[in-house]
Amino acid sequence: MLVAALTRATRRLLVTASVDAEHAPSTFFTEIAERTTGLVRDEEGVVRPAQDVGDLTLRGLVGELRQAVVLGHLPQATQLQRRRAGQAALILARLQRAHVPGADPATWAGGQASATAPLVGPGRPIRISPSDVEAITDCPLRWFLQRKGGSTPASAAQSLGIVIHALAERAQREELRGPALMEAFEAELPRLGYPPTWLGRQEAERARAMVERLDSYLAAVPGPAQVEVPIQADLLLHAPTVPAGACPASAPGEGAHGKQGPGLPVILAGRIDRLELIDGPDEPRKARLIDIKTGRTPHADPEHHPQLAAYRLALEAQGHEVIGGALVLLGKEPGRDGATIISPKGAALAPSPDPDTGQDWARELVRTAALDASGTALQARSGKHCRTCPVADSCPVQPEGRRVLA
Repeated sequence: MLVAALTRATRRLLVTASVDAEHAPSTFFTEIAERTTGLVRDEEGVVRPAQDVGDLTLRGLVGELRQAVVLGHLPQATQLQRRRAGQAALILARLQRAHVPGADPATWAGGQASATAPLVGPGRPIRISPSDVEAITDCPLRWFLQRKGGSTPASAAQSLGIVIHALAERAQREELRGPALMEAFEAELPRLGYPPTWLGRQEAERARAMVERLDSYLAAVPGPAQVEVPIQADLLLHAPTVPAGACPASAPGEGAHGKQGPGLPVILAGRIDRLELIDGPDEPRKARLIDIKTGRTPHADPEHHPQLAAYRLALEAQGHEVIGGALVLLGKEPGRDGATIISPKGAALAPSPDPDTGQDWARELVRTAALDASGTALQARSGKHCRTCPVADSCPVQPEGRRVLA
């Protein structure tokens, strides 16, 4: 068979072999190599295999060319990778014209939209929660993928948050304060599964510190409050009007040149951690909304916090007068006065509409989030949230996510 193969070659003969733990080239291979190109041997005389030349099949070639194209278009690509990407694209174009499977970019996974229909049909109300508004504002794609199963299993921090929120609700309903509140927490502590190690004891102490800050906050707000308050508001949100002479890039049916379209129907539904009543339980119309957080990092612009703004909008639609809103940051060290940190200070949410500009930024924020969550495409937005994104490997903004195109 070897002689037949050698004698049938007319211009060029390619001889290949593989080397691994279970396979070795035949003696014929080494003899042919020594008589033609020569072999490279190590200090012990063992044949040193050449560097991997890839999959020597048409399918393997297409895969390597596709990889080169993707790598060459990444932001961190070198000049050499960009040059190789251009060369690979030319070869792929030639293979595509020859109808080689996999060479056409239209057939690549992620190269075209998986669906073209909107997530919510025209005219149908878009249902989102205030927490959705914050998540969509950060990144619509991440929000969607996490809602469809892209979330990681609950972390230790999330488990602690669940316990703390349940404890805060119970503390208000049963008037647990001081030692009674801490005793209730100690009964729940085994659920967190902290190991009997130094690190486990540190985590337990950090959780106890959160309970102490919760107790401090509750003691500073002696008035009546409702907890885990369900809300639902049916809103009709119009596009912001544009003064005459401007050139807006609005979608069909949206406001332009001082006119308003038919409006976007939105159902804003969720559950508020605490609704602190100012007028008392008999007239719960003037209130301050509070959302409890076990994290320690405040929002970059707490006066315009998306979740708090959406809660306020829903409460106002139900007839409440919201005089403030804040996040209670139980994970953050108290201030110099020992008080639990709330953000923004004094629960001073920025008014909407803005008294100076007239911009109804809260309604615009919710409307934009509803549009982002209901259209035919989902945008990927980069930011600080990318550092801990659980779906980065499916995001075209991130290098590890762009491989879906390869």
